[in-house]
Amino acid sequence: MTNDLIRQERNADEARGKAIHETRRQYVQFEDLPLDVLYSIVSRLPPKEYARTSVLSSSLVCNCNTDDVHLHTDEFIHKVNAVLQKHQDMVVETLEINDGSISRLQHMQLSFVYLKLPLQFKGFPNLKKLYIQVVHASRKDLEHVLSHCCKLEWLRIDRCNINDELTVDGPLPHLLYLYVENCKLTEIKFHAVNLATFKYEGAFIPIDLSHSSKLQNAYFRLNEAVFQHALISLLKGLPNVQNLTLRILWQHLEKHWLWDSPLKFSNLRHLQLFMFSYSEHVDKILYLVSFLRATPFIEKLDVHVRFKAARGQVELLLHVVENAPALEGITVDTKQRKPPFEEARRIAKESLSTISLPQNARLCVI
Repeated sequence: MTNDLIRQERNADEARGKAIHETRRQYVQFEDLPLDVLYSIVSRLPPKEYARTSVLSSSLVCNCNTDDVHLHTDEFIHKVNAVLQKHQDMVVETLEINDGSISRLQHMQLSFVYLKLPLQFKGFPNLKKLYIQVVHASRKDLEHVLSHCCKLEWLRIDRCNINDELTVDGPLPHLLYLYVENCKLTEIKFHAVNLATFKYEGAFIPIDLSHSSKLQNAYFRLNEAVFQHALISLLKGLPNVQNLTLRILWQHLEKHWLWDSPLKFSNLRHLQLFMFSYSEHVDKILYLVSFLRATPFIEKLDVHVRFKAARGQVELLLHVVENAPALEGITVDTKQRKPPFEEARRIAKESLSTISLPQNARLCVI
């Protein structure tokens, strides 16, 4: 009899426990689950099912406190990447970011997308790094985005075809690095007073960075340009640059040219030129003498040219040595030719031996 009572009580306890468990399950919600469990569930959903989980995705982003976000950042990135993998080869027609996410966003890359801004778009207030790659957007929308990223420090624009000028008048006081690569633009103008580094690759167009008074390094790789026109344009657009590198892949030289611009590169200390000239134009390199009058404080000059001791090349070399007292080293490299041009080496040595070198300059002909 005692055993029967014990058995009945045990069964009753199990029944009550089951009832309590079932009751509690009615009140369990997705957001009550641990974050790692939620991420794992979402990452395993098929794309169509994942598209139906807008409520779930909202709870994942918005209901997390700051500590949880930092604690699970790596796990979150991993799981989101797993979800995106499931969307490969599919077209995502619309992507919307809620206001809370925009206010926290610091780094963003937009690639292969059509950018259309909502009417009330106010920018990315905390964005520090932005990479825009093959983005189709109107000039107005792109300028609006960039003008309203007031904390932007790093910006790269790659293969974006606006077919118009890009003028960012909104001050970008924190922008330190700007790289524009192979974009279809007619002009570039940025108001970035603290810009330190600027890189540009593509067609020759006017570039206005005249507000960038602290510009340290500028690198240009132009597809095609008249050498003299490119230099004058850079002088107008980057008057404060300290170190300038210029490459023109298809370079043209004017037949007659005299530097008559009153403007000067007052801060330029290092100039690096890659002169890819046709053999019949080799003597025209002497035109560079006129341009050097606009660089009164230059300390280092690198002119990369296939040196063969042509008359214009030798005269340019002698002019630089005689008129740049701050030069610390003169190197003439004839090894660019294969085999090295022994006659060019001999002519360079003999020509330089006839003049007085700057006091601290070292001569090296190789």
